[in-house]
Amino acid sequence: MKLVVVESPAKAKTIEKYLGPGHRVLASFGHVRDLPAKDGSVDPDNDFAMEWQVSADRAKQLKAITDEARGADTLILATDPDREGEAISWHLAEVLKKKKVLPATVQRVAFNAITKSAVTEAMAHPRELDEDLIDAYKARRALDYLVGFTLSPILWRKLPGAKSAGRVQSVALRLIVDREREIEIFKAQEYWSVVATFEADGQAFTARLAEFDGQKIDRLTIGSRGDADRAKAAVEAGHFTVSSVETKPFSRNPPPPFTTSTLQQEAARKLGFAASHTMRVAQGLYEQGLITYMRTDGVDMAPEAISAARRTIAERYDAGYVPDRPRQYTSKAKNAQEAHEAIRPTDFGQRHAASGDHARLYELVYNRALASQMASARLERTTVELGDGTGKVVLRATGQAMLFPGFMALYDEGRDDPQDEDSARMPVLREGDAPAKTGVESTQHFTQPPPRYSEASLVKRLEELGIGRPSTYASILQTLKDREYVRVEKARFVPEESGRLVTAFLERFFEKYVSYDYTAELEEELDDVSGGRLEWHKLLQDFWRDFRPKAGEVMDQKPSEITAAIDEFLAPWLYPQREDGSDPRLCPQCGNGRLSLRGGRFGAFIACSNYPECKYTQKFGQAGAEQGQSEGPKELGNGIELKSGRFGPYLERDGKRASIPKDVPVDEVDTDMAEKLLSLPREVGAHPETGEPITASIGRYGPYLAHAGKYAKLNSTAEVFETGMNAAVVKLAEAAAAKGSRERGASREPIAVLGKHPASGGDIKVMAGRYGPYVTDGSTNATLPKGMEPSAVTLDEAVRLIDERAAKGPAKKMGGRRKKKG
Repeated sequence: MKLVVVESPAKAKTIEKYLGPGHRVLASFGHVRDLPAKDGSVDPDNDFAMEWQVSADRAKQLKAITDEARGADTLILATDPDREGEAISWHLAEVLKKKKVLPATVQRVAFNAITKSAVTEAMAHPRELDEDLIDAYKARRALDYLVGFTLSPILWRKLPGAKSAGRVQSVALRLIVDREREIEIFKAQEYWSVVATFEADGQAFTARLAEFDGQKIDRLTIGSRGDADRAKAAVEAGHFTVSSVETKPFSRNPPPPFTTSTLQQEAARKLGFAASHTMRVAQGLYEQGLITYMRTDGVDMAPEAISAARRTIAERYDAGYVPDRPRQYTSKAKNAQEAHEAIRPTDFGQRHAASGDHARLYELVYNRALASQMASARLERTTVELGDGTGKVVLRATGQAMLFPGFMALYDEGRDDPQDEDSARMPVLREGDAPAKTGVESTQHFTQPPPRYSEASLVKRLEELGIGRPSTYASILQTLKDREYVRVEKARFVPEESGRLVTAFLERFFEKYVSYDYTAELEEELDDVSGGRLEWHKLLQDFWRDFRPKAGEVMDQKPSEITAAIDEFLAPWLYPQREDGSDPRLCPQCGNGRLSLRGGRFGAFIACSNYPECKYTQKFGQAGAEQGQSEGPKELGNGIELKSGRFGPYLERDGKRASIPKDVPVDEVDTDMAEKLLSLPREVGAHPETGEPITASIGRYGPYLAHAGKYAKLNSTAEVFETGMNAAVVKLAEAAAAKGSRERGASREPIAVLGKHPASGGDIKVMAGRYGPYVTDGSTNATLPKGMEPSAVTLDEAVRLIDERAAKGPAKKMGGRRKKKG
């Protein structure tokens, strides 16, 4: 019997059908071992020996594989065809060897698509494990461990509020922070455009001012309203004729089929998918046998796929859409061993497949791959100049016409930041023509700062710099979100205060290790290891020789010294020049203290040097906002002070504190409101049945009623002070009844079983939960949107909801305050 091990259960079922009797196919569910999250898992003093531990959640799968291996004469390792897949196969072989159940014959097979022909072909040509790829995996894993487990403890001890640092994660974060700095120092520049509207043969077109008074007009030439008005008046007064017509044909070639990174970029642009969601959906398509392997740097397709694509083009379009020779694309990947075939459909005869997000992504992959073998688009660009006869004013109109659409009939690549194109339609004009002028407009503009990174543009930039590898980008971006170093606003990354602080720390003390060039060089060395050109121990020795003493040097510094160094490093951002020319570090409250960065229990903040006499503080992220405006305590009367803290504004008197509720504007908090908030909890009265008190207050989750350990939510802060006894009793009774109903509902059988999840293989069920109906595949739960009837949910809708929830990462756990260690 031959035991075949793949990575996912969905893949295992399909492949077992292809192979037939004599084969047993099992899934490892990914990696079965990893480095334990503790000190000493990598030992630099013992030639970087690595201590591997079987993952607790893989014990069941590993036992099943071990049991089958006892009776197998051949082990076929058929994990994914990349470095991670090679590592998983190596781990499995090592575990079985230690258990003394490794079959006498061990083979490695790799296939790029889960089709019968691809699997059969791979099984006919087995090979041995690729030791170079395994060494590259070990080197990368050791590097990431050494950086993370060396830097993170330094951050925890020296930089309050910091969570972790990573070799590639920190460099990606620096890109986001550097872009934010560019935006903050950007100075907008005013400029004006003057545009005239003409009409010829019933077709309107526009022409921009190109020359005025003998001066060429560039975008920023006209910088004031006065200059714009003069130029506009001259255009209005002029009588224009066509002085020249220039026509230039040009062609546009199709882009190559998708690689991992270009798929992530285009799915973000056109479908709005996060990189992690794109990879999850692509994994499902791959396991269904619909597309080839989705982790690849390769840009070309197999010869048989190119032939199939050309046949499909000829069937769907005329012969002019099929180029004379097949198109060949060259991969930019420096390591040929990892440059597999591009992502493409396994069958070009299947134009549509799957459903929901899987169908949308499949269509994107299909269209891109097919378009890559289509003819070039042919276009014509026309430039027309119009003069007023005096030579004083010249206008220019540009446009383009599509002569032959070629691949653009099917596919046009998206852009991260669309720019103006000369794509307007133009009438046919000849020298000497005098089109009718129908209007003139002058418009004010301002130059714009560089845009924040989107997922697509950040992935593109990482790839351009050679930082990380396409298969790691999704996890890198997700880690930055999970650590709350960045947030996403309007699909763009914005660095949080903690992200800026960590970046400043690393730039100041570990500049080499977050530099773009060094990180890219390290990636090239890892590629050299996987290509057999560099020994992996030497790579680690060279890295550790410099990194270890640098880390020790920083660890020996006092937290105050670290904070002072970061304060100096960030001074231009923390203390920008004031409009009145005064010292930006001068305390705006006491007038003679100096501001500096301090480290506190909850993170960094700005404080006055005259503390405790002057208690002025400013949040770390409020630099440059309303300089001179004090953030110190505000006296409200009766000994009450309004203050600003880590969790927002709050009131304090004689040591007692009360937060300002979110539905109460801070500027409307007067002495009376402050007295009410500080007096909470308010006793409504004794419950008529139990005699125990009912109280109203405001807690972590908002306003509420309490009685004998039972609670009822209130809708607003006003209700805390206005709810009477009758209303309170009713609300508590309703809350108790609703809780009982939820608990009963949560224990029921599924409302419906819809089918299998295409990626995880789990049964998708519709359940009645404590907080409302939801769908689950056994590993991910997704709440149904309001208004969606549980009994009417379709399989496609359930898959989409589960995938979207999974793409957001694990839910944040709400825990109480940690107890101090003795």
